[in-house]
Amino acid sequence: MSGSGAVPQDNGPQMSKDAADEVSGYLQHRSRDEQIAWNLDIWRWSWGNKYPFPAEWIIECLGHAYDRSYNPEGNARLLHALISTQGLWDAQKKISCPTLVMHGGEDPVFSHEHGEAIAARIHNAELWLDQKMGHIMHQEQWEDMASRVAKLAGLTLR
Repeated sequence: MSGSGAVPQDNGPQMSKDAADEVSGYLQHRSRDEQIAWNLDIWRWSWGNKYPFPAEWIIECLGHAYDRSYNPEGNARLLHALISTQGLWDAQKKISCPTLVMHGGEDPVFSHEHGEAIAARIHNAELWLDQKMGHIMHQEQWEDMASRVAKLAGLTLR
C-alpha cells in the first residue's frame, strides 16, 4: 500500500495526478464534521469494491482521530515526504531479509504497478497482490497476512 519509492527522476511508477489531487484535500482546514465527512469519502474511494465497507465504525475512528490530533500541516509534511524522498528506489535493491510486499489490485492511490515494482527490486521478495483490496488493509485479510509473515519468518501459527 505504498508508492514504489521512485521519484520523477527514477524509472519507476509515480502517483497519478488524479490520486495526488484526491489526497491533496488533506491539506485543507475543516470543521470536525466537515473533516469526518470528507475523510469518509476518501476512505470509501480508497477502500476497493470487494470488501464490506463498515461506515459506522470508520466514522467512529475518524472522530477519535480528529479529536486526538487533527493537523492539516502535519498532513502537508507527510504528503511532501511521499513525493520527494530520494533514495528509496535504489535502497530497495539492498534489502536482503525475507520480504512480503502486499498491495491492492484496486488501489487508487498507488496502482498495483507500485507493489510489483517494489517486489521486483527486492531480492526474493514475495508479492501478494490482492485483487479485492484497495489502499486499505481489511480485517478479512489479517489471518492470511499473519500466516504469510509467519511463514517468511520460519514460524508456525497455532
